[in-house]
Amino acid sequence: MSLEAGYCYRFGLGWQYASEAMVSFGFEPTPDGRRVSRSFAVRTARLRAPSGSYSVCADDSGPVLVTVVSISPDGTMATDELLEYAMVVARTPEPPELADARRARETQEAAAVSAQMQANVEAARAREEEARARAAREQAMQANATSSGSSSSNGAASSGASGPRSVTVHSDCERTIGLYRGSGRPPYGSGTYGNISSNSTESFTLSAGETLWLVDDSRNPISSYAPSGGERVAVTRGCAGFARD
Repeated sequence: MSLEAGYCYRFGLGWQYASEAMVSFGFEPTPDGRRVSRSFAVRTARLRAPSGSYSVCADDSGPVLVTVVSISPDGTMATDELLEYAMVVARTPEPPELADARRARETQEAAAVSAQMQANVEAARAREEEARARAAREQAMQANATSSGSSSSNGAASSGASGPRSVTVHSDCERTIGLYRGSGRPPYGSGTYGNISSNSTESFTLSAGETLWLVDDSRNPISSYAPSGGERVAVTRGCAGFARD
């Protein structure tokens, strides 16, 4: 529908079921780019059953798209029902002095909304940075564990590279990931391919000269671990490598 500048419009809504209703007022731009509201492109309100009302005031004449949806008890929109509403619309003139005060309030509201949105974006970026830092720490731990395991393997006479070595692997990886145990670098080495699922534990016995590898779906190497024998290791979160458990 179209709203006329200089008036405030009250939309009254009624329905006959227990769910809340969300009403949205989308201020469509006119050909010259103006909107009914100079501060907002859209306003929304949640109304409790069985009725409610909401007011919008027109700074400029133009179209508004009114949308009503039902809100299910779990907070989602009900899209699979036929919903019946009764709506009435009334308008009253808005004195210029009241219009100026309202526009000042709405300008402050719009600024607060923009600030909150920016804060949400910055918080999301901070979470991403922390996730990257955590992954880097885990990779560093894995690198240290690999170096330590290689040193132990080289220094072991009875249970090192000269003989079979047992290792227990627990996966903190969030998905099933490929494992290769054998000699040489996958996918060109000679060995056995398998998988380890998330939050599971597997035990392996490696022959002399064999190494344990994480591999991707194409059997390309991700990271390696050379156990000295008898230890427990973990596939790190993020699936990037091994760490001593």
